[in-house]
Amino acid sequence: MPFPPSLRFSDLNTLSSADLAKLTDLQAASLDETWSTESLTSMIQTQSAFGLGVFDGETCVGFAVYLPCVDDCELLSIATAAALRGKGLAKHMLGEGESSARASGFDRILLEVADDNLAARALYEQHGFSEDGRRKGYYTRANAPARDAILMSKPIK
Repeated sequence: MPFPPSLRFSDLNTLSSADLAKLTDLQAASLDETWSTESLTSMIQTQSAFGLGVFDGETCVGFAVYLPCVDDCELLSIATAAALRGKGLAKHMLGEGESSARASGFDRILLEVADDNLAARALYEQHGFSEDGRRKGYYTRANAPARDAILMSKPIK
């Protein structure tokens, strides 16, 4: 089932502080690690982070944030609202990020994902990412055993 046509896709660099706050709210609802609006704003302004936010009306329903790293760029975070998971939105955001990274001259996209996040790992593999290594016990969680980080990359040149 495709995602709704009412969605608005916005470059991170064009988002207002209020929109960035909505993005960090979605991140807090979806992921274990979160940023403040101030730290996200700083990443965009001083570290050249790029990506997109996806909105349905005033609600942030998805985002992807990439950070340049010499000749590569890293997918720092990606999230989709629970109601839109499995509808192709994350795949679309990965494609948009890859197009932007390629146009900017990057060689590869790097990412890390928890070894128990099977849905994300499957998405990344379907999108052409391959496993490069592991960081043992990298993700620590309250009241749960530590999980390995799977390091993945995709050449884009």
